[in-house]
Amino acid sequence: LAGAWLLLKDAPEELPQAIVAHPVTISDREAADITRIAISNPYDAPYALTGENGNFYMEDERDFAMSDVLLDDMVENAALLVASDTVGDRAEHPEWALENFGLGEDAVRVTVDFADGGRLAFAIGDSVPQETPAYYLAVEGDSHVYTVTPDVYEAYTYTRLGLHDVTDPALKGELIDRIAFEGGAAFTAERQG
Repeated sequence: LAGAWLLLKDAPEELPQAIVAHPVTISDREAADITRIAISNPYDAPYALTGENGNFYMEDERDFAMSDVLLDDMVENAALLVASDTVGDRAEHPEWALENFGLGEDAVRVTVDFADGGRLAFAIGDSVPQETPAYYLAVEGDSHVYTVTPDVYEAYTYTRLGLHDVTDPALKGELIDRIAFEGGAAFTAERQG
């Protein structure tokens, strides 16, 4: 017994198998092929972006100045949509409802139209309760539930006004003589020399 105990005592512990994600490419198109991106999210009224020769503008307001950085994120994720992993197939799990994943009425919805007549429609739902941040994804015409990274979710949660490009205001300190703050701890800062 003592010999068996010594052998087992020094035996290495078996660690659990690492869970490896299996990315799935949902769409891999050229950004120039996109003609329209329609966005509906719970934070604003639905809006759409129209693309012509790789240039995008707000569908009903052509001179709407959009942030290039935010616009690039939207277009890139519409052209190349990669799911981080697959949760499972709803066809194999009839008890799964889209609402269980936040993919019901309040989900972020995106519809992308392409020049060749193709269309990609997807919804992004709740955050996945796991250590690595992710959100649930459902694609129209596909019974699988996927996960995507937060940057995909964030690209489509901007409000219309949030997309507006605003230049930094130029404050000139030498022009300010006095600032008064009101409220519970009111005070005034004043230049005296």
